[in-house]
Amino acid sequence: MARGTIDDFLSKYGFSDGSACEARDWDARDVLVRKLNKHLTTVRALPFDRPGFHNGCMILLVKVKGKGNPPQKELLKALRGKDEKFFESMEFVHGLPDLKDDVCVDDLIDASYEAANLTKNRKDRKLVKVRFDFGGKNKK
Repeated sequence: MARGTIDDFLSKYGFSDGSACEARDWDARDVLVRKLNKHLTTVRALPFDRPGFHNGCMILLVKVKGKGNPPQKELLKALRGKDEKFFESMEFVHGLPDLKDDVCVDDLIDASYEAANLTKNRKDRKLVKVRFDFGGKNKK
């Protein structure tokens, strides 16, 4: 099957609304997040296993107000609802901003799928319950 595009990873309707997502897409997504974070300046990419219907293999783009560039572990903790104050400082970004060094996102995706094809041991994934909507307003 064809590899995913950046739109597949960023949209809840990606990968044919989730029905065309394969195991290698999850592995490539994890590699792609690491690669994107090396080339993003003002935004952090996070892997997001979206529960429920639609695409479960997503990448969230987050900007944190007044926190600099916090580690991914802190961001995921806030997404899980374990740090309300930190969660309130997060802003969800729509669309991929420009990458530094004029890197082409398609090249990063190709390299991510190549690395994913070499990966043999996949980790068990846990669904993360997140409280927000994609309209830019956090829910309480």
